[in-house]
Amino acid sequence: MGKMKLGPQTLLFPMPAVLVGAQVDEKPNFMTAAWCAIAAFKPPAVAVAMRRGWRAAANYVLAAGALGLALAAAGYHIAGRAAGGMLDYYMGGQAPEVAGGAASAFGQIVAIIQSVVPGNFLLAFPSFRDRLSTWFPARMISEEVYAGEHASLAVGMLGAATLLLLGITAVRFVATRGARPENGARRVALIVATVWFLVYAAIGVLFSRVPNAEIWILGLPPAWLVIVCLFVSETRTSGPLAALVLALFAHNLIGGLWIYYGSEGDRDRAKGEWLVENSRPGDAILTADSRVFARYMRYWAPGQVLDLQGLDEAELADAWDEAMAVPGSVFATQDVFEPPAFYLVQMPEEGLALARFGGEVRGGFEEIVSNEFGGVWKWSAHAEPESSSGDEK
Repeated sequence: MGKMKLGPQTLLFPMPAVLVGAQVDEKPNFMTAAWCAIAAFKPPAVAVAMRRGWRAAANYVLAAGALGLALAAAGYHIAGRAAGGMLDYYMGGQAPEVAGGAASAFGQIVAIIQSVVPGNFLLAFPSFRDRLSTWFPARMISEEVYAGEHASLAVGMLGAATLLLLGITAVRFVATRGARPENGARRVALIVATVWFLVYAAIGVLFSRVPNAEIWILGLPPAWLVIVCLFVSETRTSGPLAALVLALFAHNLIGGLWIYYGSEGDRDRAKGEWLVENSRPGDAILTADSRVFARYMRYWAPGQVLDLQGLDEAELADAWDEAMAVPGSVFATQDVFEPPAFYLVQMPEEGLALARFGGEVRGGFEEIVSNEFGGVWKWSAHAEPESSSGDEK
């Protein structure tokens, strides 16, 4: 019989099965191990081998995934700014007095905190609503302020209570876990996630001139990866982590979303209610409110919605010609004649062009519905505007 090559194998016998135990978080934790041997006589020591290869591989996959997501996030930023899409809109123009410097950094800090631990419940307090427009003059906060005005004080109090509970749970979690990366793969993931977050934060502070919680969404994965690498361990109990997750969920639900529950705090619905119910196919609706309101109206209103926000004088003239070509009526919201303050701050040139356009065509409109948003205006076929071309006189 010829020789058989077995290759490298662990053929040392005997291999006794042992019961290995340790105190983990002041609780006994035991497991069985099949590989055990004497390591030293003085001091007495034994060696126990446990296979953890798949966990190490999972950590390397985690690190590679974090790096891939970081590259995707950078590409999304570059492509979004180059294409001038929604990301560029959120990261676009800003008033000089809040672009860069300490004010911008403060706004970005508030924005990222808002993306993780929402503070929407604060809108239920009148004093906070009054300060909000002063802190963020270039933000579109009319929807948030309106929701806060129609929320009860109980929403604010319960949101504050869940925030306090979340803080206590987070402190307990950090105190009981300790910050110790356990192996090389986890350290790699920690480094990648930390670099990703720092680079993303630098991009946000330097180029995202308008503080906005939405742009920090891509910064949340590395932040949570850092927390996982530092504090989550397979050898520790999951109770503190579960409590933290539940407390975060409770606060996001009560302190973040509850204020928007119900239709009474929906500004877009309240402002567009008459137009949704009374406009017909073939009508044109002119608006220069937020993009959110324009999308809401395009979805619900049967008429053709023309969003005048962000248009220069030539584009305003084209939009006006398009409105005049419809077979039905032409309606307008108050913001067509008096652009919102945030619009004049974020896009001053387009805002001034809209203000001139609104002043020229306003004479041909008459108010048919009065409401808290400036009313609904209808183009009168018998009245001639000072100019229908949108050109500056």
